[in-house]
Amino acid sequence: MEMYGSAWGHKVDEEIDISRYPDWTLVDEQGREDRSLWGVNNKIEGLYYTSMHQTDLHDNAVAFVRKVLEESGADDVFVDNAGGLHNCYGDRIGRHKHVSGKTNTDMYEVLLAKIYKAVKDFGEDKIVMLNSGIIPSHWAYSDAQMYESTDFGYNLRGTMDSWQDLQYMGELHSEAIRKGKVPVVISYMQRCPSERKLEAALGTYAFAKLYGFLWADFFDLWAKEDTRGLAREIYGIRLGKPLAEARKTGQVCFREFEKGLVLVNTGSARARVRIAVRSGNTYRDTGYQRTISADHGRISLDIEPLAGRILLEQ
Repeated sequence: MEMYGSAWGHKVDEEIDISRYPDWTLVDEQGREDRSLWGVNNKIEGLYYTSMHQTDLHDNAVAFVRKVLEESGADDVFVDNAGGLHNCYGDRIGRHKHVSGKTNTDMYEVLLAKIYKAVKDFGEDKIVMLNSGIIPSHWAYSDAQMYESTDFGYNLRGTMDSWQDLQYMGELHSEAIRKGKVPVVISYMQRCPSERKLEAALGTYAFAKLYGFLWADFFDLWAKEDTRGLAREIYGIRLGKPLAEARKTGQVCFREFEKGLVLVNTGSARARVRIAVRSGNTYRDTGYQRTISADHGRISLDIEPLAGRILLEQ
């Protein structure tokens, strides 16, 4: 969580004057107010990391969430930057008091739990989504978590750089998914080279579907004329319910759905795969403007390394 001071204050809540709450600002080991790295990189003055040890901060945050829900009738609350926090040393060096000896991250989790309860007080159908990088312990007080900047396999703005990392992330949250929780992958495709954009988009989408995640791309594909057709195809995909868990043949992982299947080449070399499907079906090869027909109950295709395919039944 980050504190918005000066010109940003009114954008959070006009009734809260951040300057009246100096104890809310995180203090580093040298006694300096710790400026947000995101704020520094984006040349935003007055943006600081937050000390989560303050009772009045918790009270104001929960009250603000309740106010938003009451006045807007919103169905959900999105909490940005909900990962681990820098530690605060304000209590140790005498700048302010902490309510406990817990870490700043621990106290943030206490606040997130309060926010989750406040949202659910408006109805169990109300949703809390965290931009957290998907932290297992956070499922106790969220309905959805977002893994931001996942460019599949190309290590551009990607936060994972190998199939092992992706597989670990998928398997780590399988139990949460079974309990109705929703992990979300969001990719920023604008930094992906044009010649790789198709593979990156399909690969990221296919990875998400292999493990039951949702997928989004911040509408980057739609923003460019040369990828708008691809965006229309991907945004319109309706695979239906999965028919089985993800399986693997050679270096290709795949999963079947009511209306198609997804495949990912997990290796570093091009792979040719031949997979049994429901006999007689033909499939639209998303993004490639072609149809693939089953031959004696099997389909065959080549997949580039760390790339994915989405085949939709016709």
